[in-house]
Amino acid sequence: MTKNRRSRIRPRIVAPEVTPSASDWISQVQAASFIAEHVKPDYEKRRAARDKVAKRIAYALETGHLRLSDGGFIFGELTAWAVEKWPRELAGIPRISTLHPSAVSISMVGHTPRIIAISGTLAECQSALQAAQLRIGDLEDELAARQQELERLRPLADRCLRNVETNRLNGGRRTPKV
Repeated sequence: MTKNRRSRIRPRIVAPEVTPSASDWISQVQAASFIAEHVKPDYEKRRAARDKVAKRIAYALETGHLRLSDGGFIFGELTAWAVEKWPRELAGIPRISTLHPSAVSISMVGHTPRIIAISGTLAECQSALQAAQLRIGDLEDELAARQQELERLRPLADRCLRNVETNRLNGGRRTPKV
């Protein structure tokens, strides 16, 4: 505790001594103080660093990148946001990501990456797997039908290419009928 000018006692704002777990609640002031302790350069004063972090938190709240929970933050959600801003300084801090890395699949469709998120419970995963297997079966049937059509159209395409080549060699003149 420190005294201010009017000799009224006010609590000194300090970062938590122990790193909270990812599901713990932390106030806005504690959040700014905690992050500032980890990200401030050696030459910067604690208060200046805390003010900078508090401004970034306020901006993230305005833009919707962070959300309050009972006037504070869930520690893991806060640190998930903070790690995006300061990845090196906060690398070892526990965080809650919106998707568990094992529940995310990234596939490439052409040159476009597609991210697929799978739910966390066993029943949801099983139903997602069943739906994916049904979709794969439908796509395999569609592929077989298109391959049959391709085989049907291939002789026509070959004949068309021969005609184009013949016309090119003849200078666009029609060949006489025999």
